[in-house]
Amino acid sequence: MPKILNKEERAAFLRLVPGDRAQFIREFWERRDPTPDAEPNEYREAYLHRIEESNHLFKEGTTPGWLQDRGRIYITLGPPDTRETYPRGIDFYDKPEEIWWYGYFPIVFIDENWTGNYRLTALGAEHIAEITKAQRDEKQRGLGRG
Repeated sequence: MPKILNKEERAAFLRLVPGDRAQFIREFWERRDPTPDAEPNEYREAYLHRIEESNHLFKEGTTPGWLQDRGRIYITLGPPDTRETYPRGIDFYDKPEEIWWYGYFPIVFIDENWTGNYRLTALGAEHIAEITKAQRDEKQRGLGRG
C-alpha cells in the first residue's frame, strides 16, 4: 500500500538521530504544502483530518481505523463518490461486503470472518495496479478529494 513517505525519505528519516527528526518532519510537510505562503498547510490538515475520520468510521476492536484497509484507502484517496454496503453480503450466503466507487473504478472490501474487519479484496493483478496508480495520482495532486 503506497504511503505518503517514499522509500528514500523513509530511509533518510531512519538514518537520523532522534534529535534531528523534528526538523525532517517540518521539512517533509513543507515540501507537500500546496500554498507555502499561506497558513495552514492544507495538505497536512487534510491528511490529519482523514486519519481522524478513519479512526471514527473504521475502528474495529482495539485496532484504530487508520490501520484498517478501508481507513488506509480513505486516507489516501479520500471519501468515495459512492459507497455500497452489504452487511449480509450481496447474495444470501455471501460475506459482508462494501464496494467503494471512485468514478467508474470499484474498490471492494470483504469481511471474511464476520468480525467487522473488512479487508481490501483485489479483483486481480490489474486491479492492484490500478489502485496503486490511483493512489499515486492522488498523492501527486496533494490528496485531491475533500
